[in-house]
Amino acid sequence: MNRRERIMTLLNNEDGLTDREITDRVDGVDEPQQAVNQICRQLATKGILFRKVREDGLLGNYLGRKSDSVYDESTSPIYREENDQLSKLLCLGFKKAGDWLLKDENLQFDLREYQDETNIIYAFTINGKIMYIGKSVQSLKTRVNLYKNAGESQKTNLRVNANLIDELLKGKSISIYALVFEVPFYYADIQIDLAAGLEDGLIKKFDPDWNVRK
Repeated sequence: MNRRERIMTLLNNEDGLTDREITDRVDGVDEPQQAVNQICRQLATKGILFRKVREDGLLGNYLGRKSDSVYDESTSPIYREENDQLSKLLCLGFKKAGDWLLKDENLQFDLREYQDETNIIYAFTINGKIMYIGKSVQSLKTRVNLYKNAGESQKTNLRVNANLIDELLKGKSISIYALVFEVPFYYADIQIDLAAGLEDGLIKKFDPDWNVRK
């Protein structure tokens, strides 16, 4: 069987798997998941499967309309719009990396994934709504730490720092998502900085509240 057929067979026996979980079973643990992601997105456009956020916040793949009964989505139009934003991020390959926290009213972060990954795109979300999108050539941990310990001359870091603290003081939960490019992209023999172009496109599409309007 080819990869598409193996994916279909797997989901027929174990519905709701994420792209990462499918890749681990079809291609092997820790193998790049871009190929599985592309196939699942193609199947979704044809209506063969549905991609929907699971109760644990991860994007699952479901055959037919089985997903309709898996995730009890709120009837609020605002909630649906925000949830749709997160679903789109997950479809693009973003994964949850951690959370922002307040400890004794001091801003802290808890990164559980991708701490040392560089040349990435990251996003901060509140209840599924995208609040901020950025790109970093530094490691994710280094970049996030700059928001935590913003210098006096770092206007963007100070602004985002203030927004983070303000929302956390209101009792909001703020998640950190990251998109890691596991396979380099080339045009002829020239490597393309996909993160740079995609960052601009994502900001234009979602218009996050914390990104400065130009």
